Parts: sequence; structure tokens; C-alpha cells
Amino acid sequence: MKLTALLRYALTGWVAGELALLLLSFVWPSIFPGFINYKHYYPNGPAPDLPLIVFVNVVVASLPAIIGGVIGGRLPKEGGRTQELIMAGIFGIILAVPVGCYGLYLFSGY
Repeated sequence: MKLTALLRYALTGWVAGELALLLLSFVWPSIFPGFINYKHYYPNGPAPDLPLIVFVNVVVASLPAIIGGVIGGRLPKEGGRTQELIMAGIFGIILAVPVGCYGLYLFSGY
């Protein structure tokens, strides 16, 4: 397998995983309602703002999304490039979203 194909799968998995994580971050307060008034969970210092929380989660979930993209891109034995890219995106989402959910859960004041 060529390096360009692996990079294409990794990029596809990363983009799909991070887009899913950003979409999750927009609907996050309805899933984790503790985030609506999250500043009372940080009594000893300044509470992080929402953009910082989302940025940290995007950085932390990047590696699982890249790994999922590479695994998903190599998984199909039949089909063409389109099926490989679709599977890279699906596996990028599958590995990035649980990591992102856990990070959002930690910031919402469990």
C-alpha cells in the first residue's frame, strides 16, 4: 500500500471524526445538562470557556480519529476508492466520538 493512500485514509478519518465531534459539541448541553451552569464546578479558579473545552477535545480525539481512518481505509477487500474512504470516515467517527464524549463529560461536572 502506498503512503499517499494511507495519508488519504488518515485525513478522511480525521476530518470525519472531528466534524462529528464538533457537531456533538453543539448539541452537548442538551446531552449533558450539567454544562449549562458549569462554572460552579470550578470554585478555586477560573473556569475554562467553551471554545477552549472544544479545542482540547478536538486535540485529544485527533489520534483516535487518524487511527480509525487508517484502519477503516484498509478494511474493505472489494470495492473501489469510494468505499475505502467511506469506511475510513466511519471508523474515524467510531474511534473519535467516545473519546470526545468522555472529554465533554469530564468538563461538564460529573
